[in-house]
Amino acid sequence: MTGPALYRRQVTTALSLLALPGCAATPPMIETAGGFEAERLRADVSRYAGFGWHRSGWPGDVSTTDWVGERLSSLGYDVVFDAIELETLDRAEGSAQIDGGALDVALQWTPPAGQSRIQAPLVRADALNAVAGAIALAPDLAPVGAYWSNQGDDTVNRLAGAGARAMIVCVNAPNDSLFLYNRALRPRLPIPVLVASRLRLPQLLAAASSGLSCTVTLDVSSATLSARSIIASVGSGGQRIVVSTPLTGWFQCGAERGAGVALFLALAQHLRRLETPTTLIATTGHEIGHLGMDRAMQAFAPRPDQVRTWVHLGSSIAARGGFARTPSVFATSNLLGVARDEFSRIGMSVAEARSATPGETGTVIAAGQSRVIGFAASNPDFHTPLDDGRATDISLLSQVGATLTAALGV
Repeated sequence: MTGPALYRRQVTTALSLLALPGCAATPPMIETAGGFEAERLRADVSRYAGFGWHRSGWPGDVSTTDWVGERLSSLGYDVVFDAIELETLDRAEGSAQIDGGALDVALQWTPPAGQSRIQAPLVRADALNAVAGAIALAPDLAPVGAYWSNQGDDTVNRLAGAGARAMIVCVNAPNDSLFLYNRALRPRLPIPVLVASRLRLPQLLAAASSGLSCTVTLDVSSATLSARSIIASVGSGGQRIVVSTPLTGWFQCGAERGAGVALFLALAQHLRRLETPTTLIATTGHEIGHLGMDRAMQAFAPRPDQVRTWVHLGSSIAARGGFARTPSVFATSNLLGVARDEFSRIGMSVAEARSATPGETGTVIAAGQSRVIGFAASNPDFHTPLDDGRATDISLLSQVGATLTAALGV
């Protein structure tokens, strides 16, 4: 047991996974086709998105992990699964009505468990002395960003302490959709937080000014789910190339995660063909506190002196549009020159990577790795139900793959 009964881990080797496709008695075959060809990348982005929502331990995540494990096994990698038992949710459904009219909402994690129906007046959250027994409305648009903030926790705790029964917030997502922030499973939010489209804020403010009634219906079920990271390796001797990517997120995550997964698989094939000593790490738990990457860094990562270069394939690689995040490529100081030389050829800027770099690139560096190239960006459908992968520029993704191998010298 690690921490406050949050997760337990179990390691299973590929040799015992007889039910996993690709782990049968036939010897592994190294693929000779594929690589960074656009159509193969497009097919893999589509396949990833087609598994549905990728919340850690949910069916879409389970299917994705099986698929990636099968692909790596078929390339001849020694595949290990790191299973983490999560005390999480297997259902998180919410709906809302304002004066009888439906309001589309998503539940920010982790909400209180149970089934409930809350009917109460809608009140502005900045009228703290009036929120007791009411549903509090954040009066301003919440900014888009990957992570729920400590300030968000402080606001919700303050409202709960004043007696609010729930909170509604509208997030300034560029595609006008619903939006969820990454947030650790614990502590649970003290009251439900429902996220609505930014387009609904004027209506909601008018409803709050008029004292209209709001009805919130919740169906939230706790469960212990098994979520798996993948650690695959091949070759021995000399320094290794390490490639890592998250597998999970709130919704389909086609452009956010799918592009990185497709490039991960293409790099796995490329490096295997060259017989380069390689470690591959594909992690669960990204959206709930980087749990899988934290575990992998502790238990499976090669020592820094064993790593030639660590490549972390983060969010929205080669995506079109989205909220501003420039640059989208990061490299430690010892790789900054070569990374800038190579990626400038395809119009991508590179900044120095540090432990505070966005996403899990920073996690890798904070764990002591000193030769790192990482990616982190956004897309117009980032963290929303509309991210089916169409925001990925497949031609650019193919160029990123070729450029990355040039920067790695492989």
